[in-house]
Amino acid sequence: MVDIRGDTLQSDGWTLVLTDAGACASPSDLSPSAGLIPAPVPGTVAEALEKAGLFDREHPHPLNDRDGWYLCRLVDVNAGDAVLRLEGLATLCEVFLNSQKILVSESMFETHDLAVHLHGGDELALCFRALEPGLGEPGPRARWRPQMITPQGLRLVRTTLLGHMPGWCPEIQAVGPRRPVSLLRPHKPIIRDLSLRSDLLEDGEGRLYASLSIEGYVSEVTLRCGEIEQAFERDSHGHCKAILKVPGVTPWWPRTHGRPHLHEVTLIIDDVEHPLGRAGFRRLAIDRGADGRDFGLLVNGERIFCRGAVWTTADIVRLPGGRDDYEPWLRLAAEADMNMVRIGGTMAYETPVFFRLCDEFGLLVWQDFMFANFDYHYLRELYGFESDRLRREDPDLYLALSQAVTGEVAEECYAEWRRQGSGCNGALVWTLQDLLPGPGWGVIDSTGEPKPIWVSAAPRLSARAGAFHRRRH
Repeated sequence: MVDIRGDTLQSDGWTLVLTDAGACASPSDLSPSAGLIPAPVPGTVAEALEKAGLFDREHPHPLNDRDGWYLCRLVDVNAGDAVLRLEGLATLCEVFLNSQKILVSESMFETHDLAVHLHGGDELALCFRALEPGLGEPGPRARWRPQMITPQGLRLVRTTLLGHMPGWCPEIQAVGPRRPVSLLRPHKPIIRDLSLRSDLLEDGEGRLYASLSIEGYVSEVTLRCGEIEQAFERDSHGHCKAILKVPGVTPWWPRTHGRPHLHEVTLIIDDVEHPLGRAGFRRLAIDRGADGRDFGLLVNGERIFCRGAVWTTADIVRLPGGRDDYEPWLRLAAEADMNMVRIGGTMAYETPVFFRLCDEFGLLVWQDFMFANFDYHYLRELYGFESDRLRREDPDLYLALSQAVTGEVAEECYAEWRRQGSGCNGALVWTLQDLLPGPGWGVIDSTGEPKPIWVSAAPRLSARAGAFHRRRH
C-alpha cells in the first residue's frame, strides 16, 4: 500500500530488555523488574546498548544469543482500524499487540503491512529471537561451504552477513527493528503498487512509465513531470497506467561525464498533489565493440568506464537509513570522482534515501540481490515462488533484469573462466549474484519470471554441452 496521506511513525517511547533465549513466550512473561533501557526505533540492539553504556563497538560481545524485546505503549494513538507497517525486522521476530501474537517474520528484508484494530493505549511488542540456537541445527546438505562466513547455519536464515565475516568486518550482529515502524490510517482512495520507470530514447525524448492500483472512487489521476502532465488510463479493475513524454529532455549523466539532471515528479489525484520525488532520464546499453567480443557500458550512447567502490554500511552498529548518515560518505565518493557504488550481496538493502542521494551525486548503483556465497537450499524452489518474493521483500529495490544482458555477462564470465592462462579459477562466475549455481540455473527477467541461462552459457561450454543438455531435462 502506498501512503500518500502521511503516516504516524512510532519512533518514541520504546524500551528494550534482553532475556535468555526462549525464556519468555509472550510479553506477559517478562519480569516487572526487568532492566528496561530506552531504545531508538528504527534502530538496533547494539545501538540501544551502546547509548546505555552497555556495548563497546571496539570490543563487541555477541548479540545473537539472547532474545531482545522492544516494548511500546501507543499512548497518543486513537482507537480504530489501522495498518501497522513494519519495514525491516532483523531477523527472527514475533510481533505482539496487546499480548496477542499477530506476526512471525523470518526475513530482515521483508516489509509487512498488518491490518489491526486499536482500542487506545495499546501495547506493542517486538521480540527478536536469538539466532544462535538455531544456527547449529542441521539443514539440507550444502554443495559448497564459503570460508569467509561463520557459522554455516546462516544459509538457513534471511539476514545480512554483516557481523558474521571475521576479519572482514566487526563482529556486530544486526538485531532489532532496523527500519521504521509506523501506523497508517487507510482512507479511500487507497493507492497500491505504485511503480515509476524512466527511459531516454535515442531521439532525446524522455519517457516516464507509471502504473498503480486504486481502491475507491476518483474522478481523475494525473502524472506530472516538470511542466508536462499526462492523465492515467484506468481499467475496470482499478489498474492505472500512464506514459508521460518529455521531448528534448535534459538527460541524467554520471558525474564523470556531465550533470546528473533530475526532474520533479508529482501524482495528482482529484486536484490534490502528492510529490513523488525526482527522476532522471538516461539510457543504458551494452557495447560489444567492433569485433563483437567486447563488453562495455554505454550511458546515453557514450561509453563509460565505471570506477567506484563497494558500499558496506554507514554505521555497522546502527545500520541507519537517513540522509545525514549516507550523505557524508556518498559525497566523498563523488568528490573522489567515482561514478558507481556497488551494494554487494553480503550486505543489506539500503533505503530509498540512499538511491536519491546517488541520483543527486551522479553515482550509478550496482545492486546485488541479497543471496550471496552460500548454497541456499530454498533457491532450488526458485521456479515456484522466488520471483514474487523479490518484489515482496522490497518492491522499491526490485530490478527488472534483462535476460539478454545477463546472458551476455554470463557468456563473458565463462569465456574468461575457460581462457588459457586465466587466474580467476571460476571465481568470476560465482560473483554473478543473479545466477543460481547448480540444477535450475536461471535468471529473473523483466517479466518477473525465471528464465534458463543455458542458451547463453552453451556457446562457451560446448565441450560440456552433452552433460548440460542432460541436466536440462
